[in-house]
Amino acid sequence: TTVEVNAVMFGRTINPLSFVYSCALSILFALLVNWMMEICHKFRLVSETLYLSVNLMDRYLSVCACPRDELQLLAVTALFVAAKFEEVSPPVLDDFAYISADRYTTQQIIDFERDLLRAVEWRLTAPCPLLFLRRYSKAAGCDAALHTVGKYLLERALLSSTMLRYPPSLQAAAAVYLAHVLLNRCEPQWTAPLQYHSAYAESEVVPCALELCALLGDNDPKLRFVYQKYGGNRRGTVAYICATEHADAAQRISALRLA
Repeated sequence: TTVEVNAVMFGRTINPLSFVYSCALSILFALLVNWMMEICHKFRLVSETLYLSVNLMDRYLSVCACPRDELQLLAVTALFVAAKFEEVSPPVLDDFAYISADRYTTQQIIDFERDLLRAVEWRLTAPCPLLFLRRYSKAAGCDAALHTVGKYLLERALLSSTMLRYPPSLQAAAAVYLAHVLLNRCEPQWTAPLQYHSAYAESEVVPCALELCALLGDNDPKLRFVYQKYGGNRRGTVAYICATEHADAAQRISALRLA
């Protein structure tokens, strides 16, 4: 079935009635992810840990009901599992209990870890958008600025439950495409090498790029961590550039689409 194929290819199942696809509750998903980004930054965890933890949380919510008072426990446990899988020296269990302000005990995290692993059928290897981005950036000959914009766009996409319907490879392709437009780089934005390495035609990339571009106009003050992270000089103030250029970028993409 389509659901089974998606589960194998993208490491997740799609349930239209799941938590993340409820418009009324999607903001809670975004708040959780924003908090997880802060924790990853605080503990200096690799980016792959963040992506895997969000993937695990999404897959769990796609097949299991989770009470609101256990959502943070789910996020903490997903981070705990992802860190053990991705990190060379992951934080210890007590650290994860501490970041929840001691709301959850270490035993609660261990018990939920068992439930989480059963829900995802012990499949911890999932496609990571960042790995696709690295490959596509190399194929496109991207410099540091373009690659950094691509990384910002992918982390921004994590905050939107609607972006979950796009495969990680397509999200990365759209990030490369949009990064070229935002920084007014070469035309065409989608070259033959990019199409070859991604296996996506430009017509397949553009809709995802437009939706990703629209996210840049959302300035919810509760979801500002990724903006602050990429808004500093260390990362070339790319968040500020994207915020000021996204409207013009959307128009240019639409014009290219109609041409």
